[in-house]
Amino acid sequence: MSSDNKYSDSVSICKGIGIILMVLGHSGFSAYGSKIIYLFHMPLFMILSGYCLSDKYFDNVIGFLKSRVKRLYLPFVYWSLIFLLLHNVFLYLHVYDPNFGYLGVGTNSYSLKETAYWASSILFRMNGDEPLLGAYWFLRTLFVGSILSFFLLLLCKRRVGLAILTAVVLSIIFSFFGWKVPRYFRIGIMEVYCSVFYLIGYWYRRANLHFENNYGILLISAVLLILSSIYLPLSYPDVTASTLIPYVIIASAGTLIVAFISDIVKRSKYFSKVLSYVGNNTFIILTLHFLAFKLISLLYIMSHGIGFEHLAEFPIIDETKGSFWWIAYVFAGVCIPLIFQGIYNYLKRHVGCGRQISVS
Repeated sequence: MSSDNKYSDSVSICKGIGIILMVLGHSGFSAYGSKIIYLFHMPLFMILSGYCLSDKYFDNVIGFLKSRVKRLYLPFVYWSLIFLLLHNVFLYLHVYDPNFGYLGVGTNSYSLKETAYWASSILFRMNGDEPLLGAYWFLRTLFVGSILSFFLLLLCKRRVGLAILTAVVLSIIFSFFGWKVPRYFRIGIMEVYCSVFYLIGYWYRRANLHFENNYGILLISAVLLILSSIYLPLSYPDVTASTLIPYVIIASAGTLIVAFISDIVKRSKYFSKVLSYVGNNTFIILTLHFLAFKLISLLYIMSHGIGFEHLAEFPIIDETKGSFWWIAYVFAGVCIPLIFQGIYNYLKRHVGCGRQISVS
């Protein structure tokens, strides 16, 4: 990525690559491939978010907080409440099942009291329990982590190196002692880790670094990812105090590779437009890709004559793992949400209805 007036295109392409990698990682295409993706795909978005932090907000704290609420909190609440209200409908349609689900754990129907409990949890803690929105943990983490990062920068008088060091120290302390600030928007280890990556992204842009065209850095980063996938196969939730620093290096290496690919993609007018469009609609893909997977699972059920209760296997039908069905899952997981977004945008322009659901 570069810091010229085209940086937003680079960020959009990086986001497009990142969200496709996320869907690919959920599609069951390869256990080893998923290990490599999980090494960096969530930190990638945190770094990109920090990279996009505008300096204007340091003179407008309320404006920054409003932007976080608008881009992260409100969309989280909006879609979480919709899926919560559809919970029992999904159960009736076998999208959920008492005996099938993530890691074999099923889902039961909600009473009115349970629905009210989860609604309050969504509103006041950004914590829902809908399997189809399982990736939404990232929104809460980024919401809290970005705000924490911003105030660390203010506290350190925008000395980015000191802010990163402070975030690293906090991460190690929180991880070592298992600390978290309870109630409401709790601050736990996931959110503090996020602040490290967010600040690295902000530093990357402020420093105006250009690693993307350096093939030596690319080779080192690729080797590092391969070795890490074998000897230190971490994912974001697995990081501990002892593995934080190695993980930061590994995730940064993966981000640099994506940035390198982004610069190559920009040379193609067609592919740059496609990936920019995908990158500008990452939120709807994050929201609907698990639900889109169900259409492919339904197709598999109908073509292989297995019971409809298998539709609730999450995120995909176990039998399809390692087969070529991952291609269909990825295609559906990316394209169906984009089609939904396109239809919505068309109706909004020509009918003037609805609220904005695309978060960049």
